[in-house]
Amino acid sequence: MPSPRDSVRRALLWIVTGFGVLAVYFTGVFPPFANPNELSRLQAVVAMAELGTFSIDVPVRTLGNHEDKAESGGRYYSNKAPGLAFAALPVYRALRLLLPAPRAGTGDAIFYWMRLLTVSLVCVIAVARFGSRLAARREEKSVAPIVTLAAVFGTPFLFYARSFFGHAWTAALLFLAWDVLRRGEENERRRGTALFFAAAGLLSGWAVISEYTVGPIALFLGFRAFRGRSGKKILSFGGGAAIPAALLLFYQAVCFGSPWLPSYAKESYPAYAELASRKFFGFEVPSPEVAWNYLLHPARGVLLFSPFLLWSFVGFVRWWRSREDRADCFFALAATVSPVAIYGVGLGGFVVRLGVIVLIIALLQQTAWFSVVAFIAALIPSTIALLLMEMKLISGRMQADLWAVPSGTAPPREAP
Repeated sequence: MPSPRDSVRRALLWIVTGFGVLAVYFTGVFPPFANPNELSRLQAVVAMAELGTFSIDVPVRTLGNHEDKAESGGRYYSNKAPGLAFAALPVYRALRLLLPAPRAGTGDAIFYWMRLLTVSLVCVIAVARFGSRLAARREEKSVAPIVTLAAVFGTPFLFYARSFFGHAWTAALLFLAWDVLRRGEENERRRGTALFFAAAGLLSGWAVISEYTVGPIALFLGFRAFRGRSGKKILSFGGGAAIPAALLLFYQAVCFGSPWLPSYAKESYPAYAELASRKFFGFEVPSPEVAWNYLLHPARGVLLFSPFLLWSFVGFVRWWRSREDRADCFFALAATVSPVAIYGVGLGGFVVRLGVIVLIIALLQQTAWFSVVAFIAALIPSTIALLLMEMKLISGRMQADLWAVPSGTAPPREAP
Protein backbone atom coordinates (compact mmCIF):
# COMPACT_ATOMS: atom_id res chain seq x y z
CA MET A 1 0.00 0.00 0.00
CA PRO A 2 1.54 3.36 -0.98
CA SER A 3 2.46 5.76 1.80
CA PRO A 4 0.65 9.11 2.12
CA ARG A 5 3.82 10.83 0.96
CA ASP A 6 3.94 8.72 -2.20
CA SER A 7 0.25 9.36 -2.83
CA VAL A 8 0.74 13.12 -2.60
CA ARG A 9 3.73 12.99 -4.91
CA ARG A 10 1.85 10.84 -7.42
CA ALA A 11 -1.19 13.12 -7.35
CA LEU A 12 0.96 16.20 -7.95
CA LEU A 13 2.72 14.44 -10.80
CA TRP A 14 -0.59 13.69 -12.47
CA ILE A 15 -1.75 17.30 -12.05
CA VAL A 16 1.43 18.76 -13.51
CA THR A 17 1.40 16.19 -16.32
CA GLY A 18 -2.23 16.93 -17.12
CA PHE A 19 -1.51 20.64 -17.17
CA GLY A 20 1.41 20.10 -19.53
CA VAL A 21 -0.56 17.80 -21.82
CA LEU A 22 -3.36 20.34 -22.16
CA ALA A 23 -0.81 23.06 -22.94
CA VAL A 24 0.66 20.89 -25.73
CA TYR A 25 -2.66 19.59 -27.03
CA PHE A 26 -4.21 23.04 -27.30
CA THR A 27 -2.93 24.61 -30.51
CA GLY A 28 -4.89 27.84 -30.70
CA VAL A 29 -7.16 30.15 -28.76
CA PHE A 30 -8.78 32.46 -31.27
CA PRO A 31 -9.40 30.61 -34.55
CA PRO A 32 -9.91 31.41 -37.32
CA PHE A 33 -8.35 34.86 -36.96
CA ALA A 34 -5.08 35.91 -35.34
CA ASN A 35 -5.66 37.61 -32.02
CA PRO A 36 -4.01 41.07 -32.05
CA ASN A 37 -2.57 40.53 -28.56
CA GLU A 38 -0.59 37.54 -29.79
CA LEU A 39 0.03 38.78 -33.32
CA SER A 40 1.56 42.05 -32.14
CA ARG A 41 4.08 40.18 -30.00
CA LEU A 42 4.85 37.68 -32.75
CA GLN A 43 5.52 40.51 -35.20
CA ALA A 44 7.92 42.10 -32.72
CA VAL A 45 9.83 38.81 -32.47
CA VAL A 46 9.91 38.36 -36.25
CA ALA A 47 11.09 41.94 -36.77
CA MET A 48 13.96 41.52 -34.32
CA ALA A 49 15.01 38.08 -35.58
CA GLU A 50 14.53 38.45 -39.32
CA LEU A 51 15.08 42.16 -39.91
CA GLY A 52 17.20 43.34 -36.97
CA THR A 53 14.76 46.08 -36.04
CA PHE A 54 12.07 46.80 -33.48
CA SER A 55 9.76 48.22 -36.15
CA ILE A 56 6.95 45.88 -37.22
CA ASP A 57 6.18 47.65 -40.51
CA VAL A 58 7.16 44.67 -42.65
CA PRO A 59 5.63 41.95 -40.43
CA VAL A 60 2.35 43.90 -40.41
CA ARG A 61 2.25 43.72 -44.20
CA THR A 62 3.15 40.03 -44.35
CA LEU A 63 1.43 38.59 -41.26
CA GLY A 64 -1.61 40.84 -41.04
CA ASN A 65 -2.73 44.18 -39.75
CA HIS A 66 -4.34 44.82 -36.38
CA GLU A 67 -5.04 47.58 -33.87
CA ASP A 68 -2.36 46.69 -31.29
CA LYS A 69 0.33 48.98 -32.71
CA ALA A 70 2.21 52.03 -31.54
CA GLU A 71 3.38 54.68 -33.98
CA SER A 72 6.50 56.82 -33.68
CA GLY A 73 8.60 58.62 -36.26
CA GLY A 74 6.44 57.31 -39.10
CA ARG A 75 7.00 53.67 -38.14
CA TYR A 76 4.91 51.07 -36.36
CA TYR A 77 5.91 49.14 -33.26
CA SER A 78 4.14 46.66 -31.04
CA ASN A 79 2.15 48.43 -28.33
CA LYS A 80 2.88 45.60 -25.88
CA ALA A 81 5.45 45.56 -23.12
CA PRO A 82 8.48 43.90 -24.77
CA GLY A 83 9.54 41.39 -22.09
CA LEU A 84 7.82 38.34 -23.56
CA ALA A 85 9.04 39.18 -27.07
CA PHE A 86 12.61 39.52 -25.77
CA ALA A 87 12.37 36.14 -24.05
CA ALA A 88 10.93 34.52 -27.17
CA LEU A 89 13.63 35.89 -29.46
CA PRO A 90 16.30 33.20 -28.80
CA VAL A 91 13.61 30.50 -28.93
CA TYR A 92 12.46 31.78 -32.32
CA ARG A 93 16.01 31.85 -33.64
CA ALA A 94 16.57 28.26 -32.57
CA LEU A 95 13.28 27.13 -34.13
CA ARG A 96 14.20 28.83 -37.42
CA LEU A 97 16.94 26.25 -37.82
CA LEU A 98 14.19 23.69 -38.34
CA LEU A 99 11.05 25.57 -39.31
CA PRO A 100 10.19 28.22 -41.91
CA ALA A 101 9.28 31.76 -40.96
CA PRO A 102 5.59 32.46 -40.29
CA ARG A 103 3.60 33.31 -43.38
CA ALA A 104 0.21 34.49 -42.14
CA GLY A 105 -1.11 35.38 -38.72
CA THR A 106 -0.40 33.04 -35.83
CA GLY A 107 -1.37 29.78 -37.49
CA ASP A 108 2.11 28.52 -38.41
CA ALA A 109 3.96 25.78 -36.58
CA ILE A 110 6.79 28.06 -35.52
CA PHE A 111 4.38 30.24 -33.54
CA TYR A 112 2.89 27.22 -31.78
CA TRP A 113 6.32 25.92 -30.74
CA MET A 114 7.49 29.37 -29.72
CA ARG A 115 4.47 29.79 -27.44
CA LEU A 116 4.94 26.29 -26.08
CA LEU A 117 8.63 26.82 -25.27
CA THR A 118 8.09 30.19 -23.61
CA VAL A 119 4.76 30.85 -21.89
CA SER A 120 3.60 27.25 -21.52
CA LEU A 121 6.99 25.90 -20.41
CA VAL A 122 7.48 28.55 -17.74
CA CYS A 123 3.94 27.97 -16.47
CA VAL A 124 4.50 24.21 -16.21
CA ILE A 125 7.68 24.83 -14.21
CA ALA A 126 5.81 27.24 -11.93
CA VAL A 127 3.02 24.72 -11.33
CA ALA A 128 5.56 22.00 -10.50
CA ARG A 129 7.39 24.25 -8.06
CA PHE A 130 4.11 25.35 -6.52
CA GLY A 131 3.07 21.79 -5.78
CA SER A 132 6.52 20.92 -4.48
CA ARG A 133 6.48 23.90 -2.13
CA LEU A 134 3.18 22.82 -0.66
CA ALA A 135 4.15 19.18 -0.34
CA ALA A 136 7.42 20.07 1.40
CA ARG A 137 5.56 21.45 4.42
CA ARG A 138 4.10 18.92 6.80
CA GLU A 139 1.07 21.08 7.60
CA GLU A 140 0.08 21.47 3.94
CA LYS A 141 1.21 18.15 2.49
CA SER A 142 -2.19 16.47 2.62
CA VAL A 143 -3.91 19.33 0.79
CA ALA A 144 -1.10 20.05 -1.69
CA PRO A 145 -2.78 18.23 -4.61
CA ILE A 146 -6.20 19.85 -4.21
CA VAL A 147 -4.72 23.33 -3.73
CA THR A 148 -2.56 22.88 -6.83
CA LEU A 149 -5.55 21.56 -8.75
CA ALA A 150 -7.66 24.55 -7.76
CA ALA A 151 -4.94 27.07 -8.60
CA VAL A 152 -4.27 25.78 -12.11
CA PHE A 153 -7.66 24.44 -13.20
CA GLY A 154 -10.08 26.50 -11.11
CA THR A 155 -8.88 29.87 -12.42
CA PRO A 156 -8.08 31.29 -15.89
CA PHE A 157 -4.42 30.33 -15.43
CA LEU A 158 -4.55 27.34 -17.79
CA PHE A 159 -6.29 29.37 -20.48
CA TYR A 160 -3.62 32.05 -20.46
CA ALA A 161 -0.81 29.50 -20.08
CA ARG A 162 -1.63 28.29 -23.59
CA SER A 163 -1.74 31.76 -25.10
CA PHE A 164 1.07 34.04 -26.20
CA PHE A 165 -0.15 36.69 -23.77
CA GLY A 166 1.67 38.21 -20.83
CA HIS A 167 -0.94 37.17 -18.25
CA ALA A 168 0.11 33.70 -17.09
CA TRP A 169 3.71 34.30 -18.18
CA THR A 170 4.03 37.24 -15.79
CA ALA A 171 2.26 35.43 -12.96
CA ALA A 172 4.59 32.45 -13.35
CA LEU A 173 7.68 34.67 -13.38
CA LEU A 174 6.58 36.39 -10.18
CA PHE A 175 5.93 33.08 -8.49
CA LEU A 176 9.31 31.70 -9.56
CA ALA A 177 10.97 34.92 -8.37
CA TRP A 178 9.45 34.40 -4.93
CA ASP A 179 10.37 30.71 -5.00
CA VAL A 180 14.00 31.47 -5.83
CA LEU A 181 14.06 34.15 -3.14
CA ARG A 182 12.80 31.66 -0.58
CA ARG A 183 15.42 29.13 -1.62
CA GLY A 184 18.07 31.76 -1.11
CA GLU A 185 16.73 32.44 2.39
CA GLU A 186 16.62 28.72 3.21
CA ASN A 187 20.27 28.36 2.18
CA GLU A 188 21.47 31.68 3.54
CA ARG A 189 24.44 30.19 5.38
CA ARG A 190 25.84 28.56 2.29
CA ARG A 191 28.10 30.15 -0.27
CA GLY A 192 26.59 31.48 -3.46
CA THR A 193 23.26 32.48 -1.99
CA ALA A 194 23.65 35.91 -3.60
CA LEU A 195 22.96 34.19 -6.91
CA PHE A 196 19.50 33.25 -5.69
CA PHE A 197 18.77 36.88 -4.90
CA ALA A 198 20.11 37.98 -8.28
CA ALA A 199 17.90 35.41 -10.02
CA ALA A 200 14.88 36.61 -8.04
CA GLY A 201 15.58 40.18 -9.10
CA LEU A 202 16.00 39.13 -12.72
CA LEU A 203 12.72 37.19 -12.79
CA SER A 204 10.69 39.88 -11.05
CA GLY A 205 12.20 42.57 -13.29
CA TRP A 206 11.38 40.52 -16.39
CA ALA A 207 7.81 40.20 -15.17
CA VAL A 208 7.57 43.99 -14.97
CA ILE A 209 8.85 44.57 -18.51
CA SER A 210 6.40 41.91 -19.69
CA GLU A 211 3.41 43.55 -18.02
CA TYR A 212 3.92 47.01 -16.57
CA THR A 213 0.88 46.69 -14.33
CA VAL A 214 2.63 44.22 -12.01
CA GLY A 215 5.24 46.85 -11.14
CA PRO A 216 3.82 47.53 -7.65
CA ILE A 217 3.76 43.80 -6.87
CA ALA A 218 7.38 43.36 -7.98
CA LEU A 219 8.29 46.40 -5.89
CA PHE A 220 6.77 44.83 -2.79
CA LEU A 221 8.62 41.63 -3.57
CA GLY A 222 11.78 43.71 -3.61
CA PHE A 223 10.93 45.12 -0.18
CA ARG A 224 10.35 41.55 0.94
CA ALA A 225 13.79 40.58 -0.35
CA PHE A 226 15.53 43.51 1.36
CA ARG A 227 14.13 42.79 4.81
CA GLY A 228 17.06 42.15 7.15
CA ARG A 229 19.44 41.34 4.33
CA SER A 230 23.10 42.19 3.87
CA GLY A 231 24.19 44.83 1.42
CA LYS A 232 25.61 42.15 -0.86
CA LYS A 233 22.29 40.36 -1.22
CA ILE A 234 20.41 43.61 -1.72
CA LEU A 235 22.83 44.58 -4.47
CA SER A 236 22.44 41.13 -6.00
CA PHE A 237 18.67 41.46 -6.17
CA GLY A 238 18.92 44.99 -7.54
CA GLY A 239 21.57 43.95 -10.05
CA GLY A 240 19.38 41.17 -11.36
CA ALA A 241 16.42 43.52 -11.72
CA ALA A 242 18.60 46.12 -13.46
CA ILE A 243 19.15 43.85 -16.48
CA PRO A 244 15.54 43.82 -17.74
CA ALA A 245 15.13 47.45 -16.68
CA ALA A 246 18.06 48.44 -18.90
CA LEU A 247 16.59 46.45 -21.80
CA LEU A 248 13.27 48.26 -21.43
CA LEU A 249 14.86 51.70 -21.28
CA PHE A 250 16.95 50.96 -24.36
CA TYR A 251 13.93 49.65 -26.24
CA GLN A 252 11.81 52.70 -25.43
CA ALA A 253 14.60 55.10 -26.29
CA VAL A 254 15.10 53.49 -29.71
CA CYS A 255 11.40 53.15 -30.53
CA PHE A 256 9.80 56.21 -28.97
CA GLY A 257 12.62 58.70 -28.59
CA SER A 258 12.77 58.61 -24.79
CA PRO A 259 13.63 55.82 -22.33
CA TRP A 260 10.74 56.97 -20.13
CA LEU A 261 8.03 56.91 -22.81
CA PRO A 262 6.02 53.64 -22.97
CA SER A 263 4.35 52.29 -26.07
CA TYR A 264 0.90 53.09 -24.68
CA ALA A 265 1.71 56.77 -25.08
CA LYS A 266 2.12 56.24 -28.83
CA GLU A 267 -1.01 54.27 -29.71
CA SER A 268 -1.71 54.32 -33.45
CA TYR A 269 -5.31 53.13 -33.34
CA PRO A 270 -7.52 56.21 -32.85
CA ALA A 271 -9.89 54.65 -30.33
CA TYR A 272 -7.00 53.42 -28.19
CA ALA A 273 -5.09 56.67 -28.53
CA GLU A 274 -8.14 58.59 -27.34
CA LEU A 275 -8.58 56.22 -24.41
CA ALA A 276 -4.90 56.41 -23.46
CA SER A 277 -5.08 60.21 -23.50
CA ARG A 278 -7.64 60.28 -20.69
CA LYS A 279 -6.27 61.10 -17.28
CA PHE A 280 -3.31 58.70 -16.88
CA PHE A 281 -3.31 56.20 -19.77
CA GLY A 282 -7.01 55.49 -19.41
CA PHE A 283 -7.41 55.59 -15.63
CA GLU A 284 -10.69 57.22 -14.64
CA VAL A 285 -13.60 56.72 -12.27
CA PRO A 286 -14.47 53.08 -11.49
CA SER A 287 -17.30 51.63 -13.55
CA PRO A 288 -19.94 49.63 -11.61
CA GLU A 289 -21.18 48.14 -14.88
CA VAL A 290 -17.79 46.71 -15.74
CA ALA A 291 -17.34 45.44 -12.19
CA TRP A 292 -20.66 43.62 -12.49
CA ASN A 293 -19.72 42.21 -15.90
CA TYR A 294 -16.43 40.74 -14.74
CA LEU A 295 -17.55 39.58 -11.32
CA LEU A 296 -21.06 38.27 -11.90
CA HIS A 297 -21.93 38.37 -15.60
CA PRO A 298 -23.13 34.92 -16.79
CA ALA A 299 -20.69 34.99 -19.71
CA ARG A 300 -17.48 35.39 -17.71
CA GLY A 301 -18.18 36.45 -14.13
CA VAL A 302 -15.21 35.29 -12.13
CA LEU A 303 -17.22 34.82 -8.94
CA LEU A 304 -19.63 32.57 -10.80
CA PHE A 305 -16.90 30.39 -12.22
CA SER A 306 -14.58 30.51 -9.17
CA PRO A 307 -16.88 31.18 -6.19
CA PHE A 308 -14.24 30.09 -3.67
CA LEU A 309 -12.58 33.45 -4.22
CA LEU A 310 -15.20 34.94 -1.92
CA TRP A 311 -13.42 33.29 1.01
CA SER A 312 -10.20 35.21 0.42
CA PHE A 313 -11.06 37.81 3.05
CA VAL A 314 -11.55 35.07 5.64
CA GLY A 315 -8.22 33.61 4.65
CA PHE A 316 -6.37 36.88 5.18
CA VAL A 317 -7.88 37.38 8.62
CA ARG A 318 -7.02 33.86 9.73
CA TRP A 319 -3.50 34.10 8.42
CA TRP A 320 -2.85 37.40 10.18
CA ARG A 321 -4.18 36.06 13.44
CA SER A 322 -1.96 32.99 13.17
CA ARG A 323 1.17 35.22 13.42
CA GLU A 324 2.93 32.89 11.02
CA ASP A 325 5.30 34.35 8.43
CA ARG A 326 4.19 37.92 8.98
CA ALA A 327 6.62 39.20 6.31
CA ASP A 328 4.92 37.12 3.65
CA CYS A 329 1.51 38.04 5.02
CA PHE A 330 2.34 41.73 4.68
CA PHE A 331 3.68 41.15 1.19
CA ALA A 332 0.50 39.28 0.20
CA LEU A 333 -1.71 42.05 1.54
CA ALA A 334 0.35 44.73 -0.17
CA ALA A 335 0.44 42.80 -3.44
CA THR A 336 -3.33 42.45 -3.35
CA VAL A 337 -4.27 45.92 -2.14
CA SER A 338 -1.92 47.80 -4.46
CA PRO A 339 -3.54 46.59 -7.70
CA VAL A 340 -6.97 47.29 -6.22
CA ALA A 341 -5.98 50.80 -5.23
CA ILE A 342 -4.04 51.64 -8.37
CA TYR A 343 -5.83 49.73 -11.11
CA GLY A 344 -9.27 49.81 -9.56
CA VAL A 345 -9.75 53.34 -10.87
CA GLY A 346 -9.29 52.24 -14.47
CA LEU A 347 -12.02 52.30 -17.06
CA GLY A 348 -10.05 49.61 -18.84
CA GLY A 349 -8.10 49.99 -22.02
CA PHE A 350 -4.61 48.77 -21.27
CA VAL A 351 -4.48 48.34 -17.49
CA VAL A 352 -5.46 44.70 -17.27
CA ARG A 353 -3.19 41.89 -16.40
CA LEU A 354 -3.93 38.74 -14.57
CA GLY A 355 -1.76 38.00 -11.53
CA VAL A 356 -3.38 34.68 -10.66
CA ILE A 357 -0.38 33.22 -8.93
CA VAL A 358 0.88 36.39 -7.28
CA LEU A 359 -0.97 35.93 -4.02
CA ILE A 360 -0.23 32.22 -4.00
CA ILE A 361 3.45 33.15 -3.74
CA ALA A 362 3.13 34.44 -0.23
CA LEU A 363 0.43 32.19 1.14
CA LEU A 364 2.51 29.05 0.68
CA GLN A 365 4.38 29.79 3.88
CA GLN A 366 1.51 30.10 6.35
CA THR A 367 1.04 27.13 8.66
CA ALA A 368 -1.96 27.84 10.86
CA TRP A 369 -4.72 26.84 8.46
CA PHE A 370 -6.22 23.39 8.29
CA SER A 371 -9.36 24.39 6.38
CA VAL A 372 -8.86 23.47 2.74
CA VAL A 373 -11.58 25.87 1.58
CA ALA A 374 -10.11 28.83 3.43
CA PHE A 375 -6.61 28.04 2.24
CA ILE A 376 -7.60 27.74 -1.41
CA ALA A 377 -9.74 30.86 -1.17
CA ALA A 378 -6.80 32.92 0.06
CA LEU A 379 -4.59 31.94 -2.88
CA ILE A 380 -6.12 33.93 -5.69
CA PRO A 381 -7.84 37.17 -4.62
CA SER A 382 -5.71 39.19 -6.99
CA THR A 383 -7.67 37.53 -9.79
CA ILE A 384 -10.74 39.52 -8.76
CA ALA A 385 -8.89 42.81 -8.71
CA LEU A 386 -7.09 42.43 -12.02
CA LEU A 387 -10.00 40.97 -13.92
CA LEU A 388 -11.90 44.21 -13.27
CA MET A 389 -9.55 46.05 -15.59
CA GLU A 390 -9.80 44.28 -18.94
CA MET A 391 -12.67 46.36 -20.19
CA LYS A 392 -12.99 48.03 -23.56
CA LEU A 393 -10.11 46.11 -25.10
CA ILE A 394 -11.80 42.77 -24.56
CA SER A 395 -15.44 43.84 -24.61
CA GLY A 396 -14.87 45.22 -28.08
CA ARG A 397 -13.69 41.81 -29.32
CA MET A 398 -15.41 39.13 -27.30
CA GLN A 399 -18.91 39.45 -28.69
CA ALA A 400 -19.91 36.25 -26.92
CA ASP A 401 -19.94 38.29 -23.72
CA LEU A 402 -23.14 39.95 -24.99
CA TRP A 403 -21.82 43.40 -24.05
CA ALA A 404 -22.24 46.42 -26.25
CA VAL A 405 -19.32 46.90 -28.61
CA PRO A 406 -17.96 50.46 -28.27
CA SER A 407 -18.16 52.44 -31.47
CA GLY A 408 -14.95 52.76 -33.39
CA THR A 409 -13.34 49.58 -32.04
CA ALA A 410 -13.63 47.43 -35.16
CA PRO A 411 -10.14 46.20 -36.13
CA PRO A 412 -8.55 47.53 -39.29
CA ARG A 413 -8.86 45.33 -42.32
CA GLU A 414 -6.02 46.49 -44.52
CA ALA A 415 -2.33 46.89 -43.84
CA PRO A 416 -0.92 50.37 -44.14
